[in-house]
Amino acid sequence: MMRSYQNKSFVWPFHCRLKKAMNCICVRDDTDACLHSMSSMLNNSFCIALQNDEGIWATMAMGCHQVYVHAHNSESKLDELEGLADLEGYWTYRVLSYDLKDAIEKFPPHPLNTHSMPMVLTVRPSHVCKFRVDSDIDGFLILEGDFSAIAAECHQLMGQVRRAFTGTAYFPHHPDESALQPTMTRYAYKEALIEIQDHLQRGDIYEVNYCQEFIGHVDIENPFSQWLKLLQNTSAPFAAYMQHEEWVLICASPERFLQRKGQKLISQPIKGTARRSQDPQEDHRLRQALSQSPKDRSENIMIVDLVRNDLSRLALKDTVNVQELCGVYSFKTVHHLISTIEALIPADTSLVNILQATFPMGSMTGAPKISAIQIAQKLENFHRGWYSGSIGFVAPNGDFDFNVIIRSAIYHRPSQLLRCGVGGAITMASMADAEYEETLLKANAIRSTM
Repeated sequence: MMRSYQNKSFVWPFHCRLKKAMNCICVRDDTDACLHSMSSMLNNSFCIALQNDEGIWATMAMGCHQVYVHAHNSESKLDELEGLADLEGYWTYRVLSYDLKDAIEKFPPHPLNTHSMPMVLTVRPSHVCKFRVDSDIDGFLILEGDFSAIAAECHQLMGQVRRAFTGTAYFPHHPDESALQPTMTRYAYKEALIEIQDHLQRGDIYEVNYCQEFIGHVDIENPFSQWLKLLQNTSAPFAAYMQHEEWVLICASPERFLQRKGQKLISQPIKGTARRSQDPQEDHRLRQALSQSPKDRSENIMIVDLVRNDLSRLALKDTVNVQELCGVYSFKTVHHLISTIEALIPADTSLVNILQATFPMGSMTGAPKISAIQIAQKLENFHRGWYSGSIGFVAPNGDFDFNVIIRSAIYHRPSQLLRCGVGGAITMASMADAEYEETLLKANAIRSTM
């Protein structure tokens, strides 16, 4: 049962001891856990994730009872990953790397394995609460833990997140002034698209999500403040911030991967993007043009068909339905086409079963999924890691909500390396210059903020 809470000062237990198990690190509480201040919290394990569910809500977690960290291992099998199938009956949050695909299907080793991001991070926090982001409803809902000593600071954080989400966008920098710079020239991008369209012409694939990366070295003292600025500039309904040990995820995702509510699964892929304009008439024209664009609608419908196929592997007979096809949704910097697909699944379907059938999400691969993954991996000049993976919370009853990690920056504190992946759907109708410009558009909010 959720309880409303309103008061007091902020200290919480975190010190943990490590126990190694195979390639997984399991972290458990010490009984003599130390108390830390709020500033210390933001330097340790902490997660906040937004969801659009009859309003915009944030689930916030801190502290740890258990943590499972799995390094990328091409020999891993999904149903053998400790922590992923465990911890039923508890609140957890999970970060699922795009590399998790290698525990589902066997792909050739990535030629550019240039990071050490965990393939799966599972945290069972000591404290979990929830609050409304897009309104001024007082208080927060306690989901797990004793908040009697930390309520005042949780209210302070709640106020910061609300003010950021509802604030006016402010871009202090031109994108070219950002620490994040592209790793691929326009010419190299065009050459890759020629090869992709050769595959399309031969019928190897119908669509592929091809990505490039922006990187930079920068000393970020307070990553959480950077996330708040990005939230202010995007109001992204599936934004998330996660900090664990040396890794920080600063995410402003507009896209839901998958939500479970009882026996219902809901997927909302995005395909189709247009810029916003400050001129209302021009902005309306851009929105209308997107809604009627044969190319963008075709890209979206192909992924809808893929998602329907993925869900049908789990669903009860005749329960996969497209609730909305190519709806136009406007965000602070872009318009998007979003579709909604729903299905009913047997009550005993596990998270592992669901991921086995649906991960990685079709909007970040293309169709057919396996062929598209192989071609993208061969041609992309970086290793995606967490980018185009997912982060979300799992409730004690098994319900969950996972986003798609896009419009995100991933920061490695020891090396001070900041990275940001962006991509888009490539079809036979794609024009290289337009596709390259779309990747710049998608990266602009992050590059102009940070």
